[in-house]
Amino acid sequence: MRPRPIAGILLRQFYLIRGSPVRALPMFAWVAIDIIVWGFITRYLNSMSAGRFNYVPSLLGAVLMWDFFTRIMQGVSTAFLEDVWSRNFLNLFATPLTLCEYITGLV
Repeated sequence: MRPRPIAGILLRQFYLIRGSPVRALPMFAWVAIDIIVWGFITRYLNSMSAGRFNYVPSLLGAVLMWDFFTRIMQGVSTAFLEDVWSRNFLNLFATPLTLCEYITGLV
């Protein structure tokens, strides 16, 4: 993989996010909401558990990992659909860009 095409895809995504603040809000808002909600749930489970098992690291770690992969999947599919809707694939794949470089740049 070459770093220059990946940097080009990253720069394109940066320009899209910079041009529309609505795109940037979910990247931070949903992560914060998930941490707060699941933090309260794990505190409740810790207070109700009879054993000595600590739910905080396991549940929060699992939820953050789940949210991370969900956001990656959603971001890649949304970027792919935006390229389809704008008919940009001809421009992208006329270059010597490989599919692996394209997906790496989107993630």
